[in-house]
Amino acid sequence: MSIPTKCVCVTWCNIFSMGKVVSVLSKRVFVKPVKDYNLEQRAFKEISKEKRPVAPRHESTTALIDEMVHAQSAETKRKLEVKDDLLLERLRDVYVTSQDVMPKQQIKSSPNRPLPADRTMHVDPEYGYFEPRNVPYGKITLKDAVQVISKHQENPDMWTPQRLSREYRLDLGLTGELE
Repeated sequence: MSIPTKCVCVTWCNIFSMGKVVSVLSKRVFVKPVKDYNLEQRAFKEISKEKRPVAPRHESTTALIDEMVHAQSAETKRKLEVKDDLLLERLRDVYVTSQDVMPKQQIKSSPNRPLPADRTMHVDPEYGYFEPRNVPYGKITLKDAVQVISKHQENPDMWTPQRLSREYRLDLGLTGELE
């Protein structure tokens, strides 16, 4: 039995004509291994550099700084270029601790958007929905139905269909189907 080549060819053509599939596969197969090659060693090399590159400045900021430096005297320019060990030592000794204090702000109530009056926690219902407060005659809630069935299964002699229909106000025909 031979496999039709036309069907296989059409399938492969459809796969490679989808742009997203090719894009994802090419990133995963070709780009990621090249990007991750020797990553740890390159990271250690960058970290171990003595002087890291300075972040680029905006043109207006660069112009202002150059203008301020040119306005200084020659002695001040020299001091700016020389490393001050005493100043660096003092900076290393400085240790700042702060505790964030929450400011006392009054919450302004808006008459257009009043705060909710009921601030009680809402409890999730036991069986997935809230039980009704008023149940009509001849009907029971899901919680009561579970109780009726469990009482009858635990002690069928004591909880007969007649007693269950009286206690839960149900039709005798419905409670008779429990047996």
